[in-house]
Amino acid sequence: MISAPTIEKPTLLVRDGQPVIEPLPARGTLTLGGQPYRWVGSKESGMPPGPAAPLFVYGAANCEIRYRDHPRTGFLRHVDRSSNVTPLSDSVVDYVVAGGPERGLRVSQIQPGGGSDLFSGSFILRADRSVTDVTLGAPVEITEIAGHEASALESGISLGPSVADAANGRTAAYDTSLGKSPFQDARYARTLIARHDGQLVLQILDGAPHTDTFRGVTPRETAELCAADGLDPRHVYHLDGGASSKITYRHAGRSRVVGSMHYLRWPADTTEPFRWQGVQGRALHSALILNHRS
Repeated sequence: MISAPTIEKPTLLVRDGQPVIEPLPARGTLTLGGQPYRWVGSKESGMPPGPAAPLFVYGAANCEIRYRDHPRTGFLRHVDRSSNVTPLSDSVVDYVVAGGPERGLRVSQIQPGGGSDLFSGSFILRADRSVTDVTLGAPVEITEIAGHEASALESGISLGPSVADAANGRTAAYDTSLGKSPFQDARYARTLIARHDGQLVLQILDGAPHTDTFRGVTPRETAELCAADGLDPRHVYHLDGGASSKITYRHAGRSRVVGSMHYLRWPADTTEPFRWQGVQGRALHSALILNHRS
């Protein structure tokens, strides 16, 4: 099942069993209720050429994360759900798309005039009112992304900015939705991925938040360390660049962990204690799994 991105980002794709990392513009084709349409990410600049206006893709990446001070935990990160909606307009209709691998993607809500909750589905398709005959439950299928036929892609995941772009502040595609961006000139733990000499390279630069001597590395220091390892910072990308980073893997039948052995779970409210998670870390909401193929 393929989702649709909102803006061009570097992407790890698997084609014919081989991993490829390349920029992926947020545009392509899909079918909505069995009819073909063009689509473009809502954060992409410019209108793509074509005889008819495309469908625009919105999603959680359009949200804005906010921070506020808190006397016990230092700060709280939150999303104001009421303001994180698609823009209002009398001339549009939002089709919220949700589903899973078994049933596929389908229209779960139809919202004339916009104002759809950015977290209400897998993504949201915005159309002008000339799109007709689309009903609740209508199937949605991404057929092509940036020239790649969807049927030819085995899997894929969007990545963070390249190490070089982060070091030079070229992170406009990420900062708004992240709120407090880890790609600014600050020290964070970082998980990196690259293709080098025909191999997929994964690297952890560890760090513990809110310490005095072990906070991780800045974007520019990350670029310097990559270059010292013989990796071109222009072709090394962030898998994670937050307060903690971790890679787990299996070797000789045992699970092993690299990075983030220091995770401290903050209390959700004043009645809960701080809890040392240690090796357990925190629950994963998404994961990239690499399997060796003989």
